[in-house]
Amino acid sequence: MSGGSVVSYFRIVVAWLFALMVSGCATNPIGPALSRDDPFSPYREVISSAVRPPAFPDNIEYKLIGRRDRGTGVVTLFADVMVVYKGGKQVKYEVARNNRAEPLPFTVVMRNSSGCMKKPCQYSEHVRIEITEADLRTAAGSGGYAIKIFARAGNEHIIQLPQDLIQSLFASMDAPNTPHRTATAPEGRS
Repeated sequence: MSGGSVVSYFRIVVAWLFALMVSGCATNPIGPALSRDDPFSPYREVISSAVRPPAFPDNIEYKLIGRRDRGTGVVTLFADVMVVYKGGKQVKYEVARNNRAEPLPFTVVMRNSSGCMKKPCQYSEHVRIEITEADLRTAAGSGGYAIKIFARAGNEHIIQLPQDLIQSLFASMDAPNTPHRTATAPEGRS
């Protein structure tokens, strides 16, 4: 390596380590779930706090989303997962399974790449995994819920949804008078 490329490599490593440090190397504490009651939406939505477990070399963040249909009362629950990594190509996460090896409904929300003028690129993949209410309610009383996501390139991650994160989500979803943010129509319009 030439002197310039060593300095450049050193800068990349320092920047990456700083980003990892700022984003939190340890799992962050679980805060209260936020309720969003938008009258223009067909459901009431509750979003848990984000969890950032230590995951080297990838950076992972996830949260839970719960939606209760206004008309039917049906609850739909999702694990919302963001994986950020560096590499020569995108790995494309596309399958999720629970700890019973059952496939879970999986939606790719977004895939992105940046900094690809020189390799390695930085990639981010945002996926949403549907979980049944019965499974998540059982997990709320039994130590949490595990999901494994798989990529076409062979990469995989276990997403461990902690019991207190699940309990926080259901506490907000089940509360009759949960404080919420409401979207309203601009003044003078209806």
